Amino acid sequence: MSGCLGEAWPAAGMMEREPEETLCLEVVGRVSTTPSPHGLAAVAALERVGPPDGRSVLGETSAILAGSQPLPAWQTAAPHRPVRARHAVRARHAVDVWDSARVLFVAYDGPVPHPLMARISEVGGTMVDKLALLTPEAAEAGAAMREDGEVLMPPTELQ
Repeated sequence: MSGCLGEAWPAAGMMEREPEETLCLEVVGRVSTTPSPHGLAAVAALERVGPPDGRSVLGETSAILAGSQPLPAWQTAAPHRPVRARHAVRARHAVDVWDSARVLFVAYDGPVPHPLMARISEVGGTMVDKLALLTPEAAEAGAAMREDGEVLMPPTELQ
């Protein structure tokens, strides 16, 4: 369901302002008319990772459906705890020689430290053409992330 939420924005119409909530309501509508264990699992998963505004409807639907069928084992195994906010601890960026592409690395703390990498191009307008979570050492090895023919962009520290 996390992947479905990730696809909600690209699949949304130009004027759509809340595609995640729309996805949640569509899932609730479909599962309510044709209940199934897979549908209950989808609602329970959306309840965990979905947008905060849609969680009350998802929780109510999950409770109703759980009355007629068992909840997934992972839903009842451990109580859901909100994810602790991660804090950015370091940021670096690199710009190509033509000033048409940038790579941004933002390192986050936590039990599993990780950098977020965004490759941004400026040809024909600003566009994020690659977004990835990396292992801590991957951000240091920028040469390995370059594609053939790309110019080396040495990263500089940001404040």
